[in-house]
Amino acid sequence: MSIPQAHQAQLSQSCDRIGNFDFLRLLFALSVVYMHSVRLLDGDNHREFLQRSFGIDALIGYGSGDLAVDGFLAMSGYFIAGAWSRSGGVLNFLRNRALRIYPGFVVASVLAQSVFILLAGGGPGPWIHEISLKRRLFELFLLQFPTAHFPFHAGAWCARTLPPVDAPLWVVPHEARCYLLAALVGMLGSRWAVRAWWCVLGGALVLIASGWQIPHFPGYGLAIDVQTYWLRYTACFAAGSLFFAYQDKIVRRERAIVATAILTALCLRHEAWLPLAIPTIFSLLVLQIGTSPSISSVLPRLRMDLSFGIFLYAWPVQILLLHRFPGIGLLALFPLAATIAAALSWASLVLVERPFLRWKRTTAPVRAP
Repeated sequence: MSIPQAHQAQLSQSCDRIGNFDFLRLLFALSVVYMHSVRLLDGDNHREFLQRSFGIDALIGYGSGDLAVDGFLAMSGYFIAGAWSRSGGVLNFLRNRALRIYPGFVVASVLAQSVFILLAGGGPGPWIHEISLKRRLFELFLLQFPTAHFPFHAGAWCARTLPPVDAPLWVVPHEARCYLLAALVGMLGSRWAVRAWWCVLGGALVLIASGWQIPHFPGYGLAIDVQTYWLRYTACFAAGSLFFAYQDKIVRRERAIVATAILTALCLRHEAWLPLAIPTIFSLLVLQIGTSPSISSVLPRLRMDLSFGIFLYAWPVQILLLHRFPGIGLLALFPLAATIAAALSWASLVLVERPFLRWKRTTAPVRAP
């Protein structure tokens, strides 16, 4: 089953005008800031919203911020499928994706590795002295950065150096890989692309269910499994792309959304169901809410999307606040970090990202996802 590209573009543009997605993006970005605040202060998730509300074991390392990132990937799959249908070809598609993600990421990475560390009273990140310029540029091209640690101790991490200032940015390269996957799938043509996305989603779910794993991230004190995350993110992205293909057939009425929400909550109560429920049921819920005109009438409309910048800047801001105010608590760390990160995100959007976004080319005028 497939949808003609002209109809896909029409559907996507109508949904782009609904402010639900901007609200969800902001909510998800703040959820990530909240979860990181809890983990930085406590070292685990015992005060985290999902753990306290649904009884999720703090040791599995899954919190509201992780749920938010999964929601981001589902929305990304939806928007990127639409962006492909309007791109006019693979080169324009990749060019537009690069203009969307590289400028803000590069500036945030450099600031995190230099300015934030200098503000904390330490020397520049190790990459300034120990890594050649060619290697630094290559790592930026791959959307990767060598980890740099603040030279101080604070909070629950007092027994060791604080986590890397750019730690959360490891998610960004995976989203970029999903863009490349979207380009490869898109080149198959609309009919075969839908089948390919079904194969990607099904294959990822089978591997997740089989328990295919690799060693955990070191240094977090949590059982965060890289491969499980990679598979789940890919499955969420594929689910979003499939939602785009079938959006004219998916029910988005209030009762259907409530039913999906209840089913999601039931799955959150059973940890064994989470790996399979998040890419499927939760992704469906996010996109039902995002494309629902009735919900749009009750949600506030935001004038700009600051979620990307908040995600990039909140973590180094939190690390810096922990250094400047060692006794800071959750009720102060979370709102302060979110506010400062939002201000930096606004500056990045106006001064860095928007000038590059003017160079984007599409076959129909549409706001950047």
